[in-house]
This record gives sequence, C-alpha cells and structure tokens, in this order.
Amino acid sequence: MLATAARRPFVRWVFITAVVIFVIYWHINIPSEEEQPIWDPKKASSAVSKTPVEYVEHPDTEGEAPWNQASTSPTVPKLPPGEVANGKPDDKFDMNFGKVTNPEPIPGDGGGASSSPSGPEKAPSAQSKEQISHADDYLESFKRILEEQPMSIRDTKKTCEWDVIEDVDFQFADDKDWVLNDRSDEEIAEKQAQWHGYVKNGMIPYSDVQDKFEGKGIVICAGNERSLLRLHVLLKMLIHVGSKLPVEVHYYGDDELSPQNRTDLKAIFPSLFFNDLNGPHVLLNTTHDGFWINYNVKLASLLNSRFAEPMLLDSDNVPVADPMRLFESETYQNFGTVFYPDIARTRPQNPMWAITNTPCRPDEYEMESGQLAVDKRRFWYHLQLAAFFGHHDYYQDFLLGDKDCFRFAWHALKTPYGRPARWLTSVGYVARPKDKIPFPYEEVGTNETETIEEAYQGGPDSVYCGHSFGQHHPDGVDAPILFLHGGLVKTLNKEQIVHAREHGQGFFTAYKSSIKAGVISNVVEKVRIKWDAGTYAGENLDHVSQCTDMENVKPLPVGDSHTSELLNFEEAFTQAGGFWMLNETLWNSGNVPSFEGTP
Repeated sequence: MLATAARRPFVRWVFITAVVIFVIYWHINIPSEEEQPIWDPKKASSAVSKTPVEYVEHPDTEGEAPWNQASTSPTVPKLPPGEVANGKPDDKFDMNFGKVTNPEPIPGDGGGASSSPSGPEKAPSAQSKEQISHADDYLESFKRILEEQPMSIRDTKKTCEWDVIEDVDFQFADDKDWVLNDRSDEEIAEKQAQWHGYVKNGMIPYSDVQDKFEGKGIVICAGNERSLLRLHVLLKMLIHVGSKLPVEVHYYGDDELSPQNRTDLKAIFPSLFFNDLNGPHVLLNTTHDGFWINYNVKLASLLNSRFAEPMLLDSDNVPVADPMRLFESETYQNFGTVFYPDIARTRPQNPMWAITNTPCRPDEYEMESGQLAVDKRRFWYHLQLAAFFGHHDYYQDFLLGDKDCFRFAWHALKTPYGRPARWLTSVGYVARPKDKIPFPYEEVGTNETETIEEAYQGGPDSVYCGHSFGQHHPDGVDAPILFLHGGLVKTLNKEQIVHAREHGQGFFTAYKSSIKAGVISNVVEKVRIKWDAGTYAGENLDHVSQCTDMENVKPLPVGDSHTSELLNFEEAFTQAGGFWMLNETLWNSGNVPSFEGTP
C-alpha cells in the first residue's frame, strides 16, 4: 500500500510530462501536405457500399454530385457577413427552474449595466423545422456554394475588430506561424478544393441511411477508467433530474468497454444502448489511439448514432435539469441545432475563415462541444463535412480538437446554427488558506483584516477557481443554467477539492457571470484560464491546476436569484458519487466499482 502511494506522484508526473510534450508537438508541428486523413471512410458498411466514400484530394469536376441524385429545391437563407442565428435574446424566461422573470442586475461586475448591449441580431429569415425538414433540401444550395468566388485571408480578417484587443482571449498563442504570417492564397485554394470535392463526390447520400435513425437521445463517448467513473455519475444525475431520454454510449472495442462494464452500466440506467465504433456495422469508420486524446471519436459517434436527433454530452458534463428541455427550446425548433460558446474567440488570421469562405465574425466565441444538439435528418451532410475537417491533421494546427469543426462546417455550407442568447457562467469555489479563518468569515472593519465581502470576493487571502462552465438554456438572456461542464475539475489536485468542501463553503458554491458580455455579442469580458498552484490547500501538491477566471468580475455565492437552479446541486452531485476522486481505491484502481463508501 505504501509502495503504491509512493508511486502515485511519479506516475502522475510522467503522465503530465507526456501531455505537455503532446501539446507542444501539436501546436508547433505543421503537418505535411502529403498526409492522409486518419478517418478511413472506405470501410463504410456494406449497407452503403454502393456509394463509396472517398476523400478527394484533387476533385474531379465531372463526378456524380449528390445534388444530381435528388430533385428537391432548397429554401436556405444566406446570412449577411457577421450574422449567426440566435434564440430570442430579449424574451424573459420562466420554465419552473426557480428563476425570477425580472432578476435584479448582477452586482460586482466591472462593466456595469450601462455597457450591456441590446443583444445580437437574429438571422433575418431563420429556417423553421417545417421549411427545411430533410437533408436533401440543401443539395441545390451546396451547388451554388461551390461556385462562389473564393475569399482570401486578407478579405476574411477585415471584418473582425474588438474595442480592447488585449482583453480578447484567443485560443492559440501570438507566436503561431499562421498568426504571424497569413497562409498563402494557393494553400487556401487547395484546401477549399479538397472539401469542395468531398461535398461533391465523397458524401454518403442521406437516402442510403435515413431509415437507420429514429428518435431523440443522448450520445456519450466513454472508455477509459476515469471516463467510466464520470459516466456513472452522469447516468445517476440524469435519473435525479427526471430525464426519460435514452442514452447511447460509444466506445472502441471490448478493451475499452468490457461486457462486464456494459452490464454494470445497464443496471444503473436501463434505457442504455452501446455502439462499438470498431464494429463492422458502423456507417463511417474512425480510428482510435489509446494514448492520445481521440477528438475524432465524438464526430464519428454522432454520425453513427441510432438517434435521428442526438444530444452529445461529455462524460464530465452534468445536467442541472431535464435535458429534454434543450430539444423543446424555441432555438432548437427553429434551427435544428444548438451549439454552445467557449471563452475564447477565433483569431481573424485563422485560415478556417478563408477556407470556408466566411468573413471573420467578431460576435462569435469558439464552440464548446461538451454539449450540443443536432437534427441529423436535416444536417446529415453538414455533420459529414464536420467529420472531414476533424479527421484531417492539417486542421488541428488552428482548430482545437473536434469542437470548431461543427461551427466551420455550418459556415462552409452557409447555414445558420442555433446558439444560446446568454454567454456561459463560470462556476467554482472561493478558497482561503488553511491558516486563515474559514468561511463564514467574521472579522470585519480594520485595515489588517478583510471584510466578509473582501474575503469572499477575491481579497488578498482568497482565491477564486472556476472549474466548470455553466451553460444556459438557449432561450432568453435570463435563462437558467442547464448543464455544468466540469472540464477543469480533472486538473485539480485531490487536496484542493477536499479544502473547498471542508475549509470553504463547498465545491460548487461561487460563480462569476458577466454583465457587459452576458449577451453573446462582440463585447469583450476579460477572461482567461489561469494556473492555480493550490497553495491554499497545502504545500508540494502533485501538479499545478487550471481554473477559469473573469478578472474584472467579482465572485458571488451560488443560490442567489441568478443561480437558484444550483442551490442543491452539490448535495445531489455528492449522492450520485460525483466526488469519486476522493476515494483512494477509485483514484488508483482501473476498476469501475459501485460507489459504496464514496465521500
């Protein structure tokens, strides 16, 4: 037992070092122009073998295009530069979440209510479900799109400006080669020709697969030990919020998800299905590397899912309310999609703007794909193009994994997508050092001590750590949080989690929400992912952690009128086994046990 404990820091440092090496390699390596996509669509199932799927590196303009296989006419709107579809940002929201319909302004924000914009413009002619109900309705518009005059990076980057460029959080560093030097017109034209050729000659027609999908459901990718532990928690939280949606777990072979694993999971959540992406039945194949992060698996999972309307959830994403409300939202009904925002913006120099013939859009954030919903009956071809981008290493030099493959596929095919009216809320905790008085803090009124407000709101002895993104219901600027995506929880040391729960007020007890940038627009809130050494929790922790922070926004306690939906969340999360990482057996073991004895 002592030997195992002694090895833990060494093993973690080996893993962290490997991840750092991978990130450095990923961000500096420029893939060869000769490299092949890691997705092998030639292994498509026999059910669709009559239409072989191939990537066309040098497209043959005389090939049989998919729009020649259908006679329907599209009614697809073309958005002006800079416009993206939204929900109804001015609507008040009340869906029995405990939200008030006219909440008071959020105090503590550096921007002030006067700087809040009136809200982003909506698409002038948003398509309804009745107007576009079938993927083939887009085919004629695809033909026109491929005939449009190409734009250069010089053209596409002109449309993006922000008031204080220094405050904008960009995904990639200033010293990236494509940030310093625009990619050539010849390179852009070559990449445009490649995806044009794929759209024209490489896609599986929807008519070949339309009878393979039905209904709504949740799609989750899980396989390694800790993702399975998170999946246990997610399934129990779905039960807690009363979800009736079936769930489909995608994995890659029995080595990743054994028959016993599947039996155990089925015992928790009876409406559970499994899909082996390495099986002969899949429509579109993908590859899997057991060591690296396999972003491509999420794209393949959506295409291969049995659901006609899949909702993709990461295994570390927990619903706060019944996720069916996302499907029922007006935004989803209007656009057939809901794509959620991240904290970063896309640089004007990013080659994807020109490759997809799209002027840079300053009101957009990069996409956060920990949750999304899409109607495959309408967007079967769009998802295939997203997978095309996600399975070419070339694009990973300026797209982070799978997430923005979706957004740029929709841009490439000139299709508006649905998004929330409200930007995300950062959720986490405020920590005080062990040698300071714990919360509730009572010393007030002298220069030597902090007031209660100072102690809570980032005083000299307090640290805010935002470890989760609170993503809102898409309809309305006052909409409640619907999902808590704990993307940075995995970076925290166990000691930090224990400290927040025992010395502080709890793990999900503070939040930061912007006023001036609360409505998604080109208005900027200074936000970043910061390093957190966790010294408040102890010395010589295993590694430095990461936390999200909005530097000019003061943290507020969870459970007020703006976050009442989170009031009892931590208790439910605890009962679902959410703090499994505090159990030494679960932390060190490769097993996926029951949660008996979990703190």
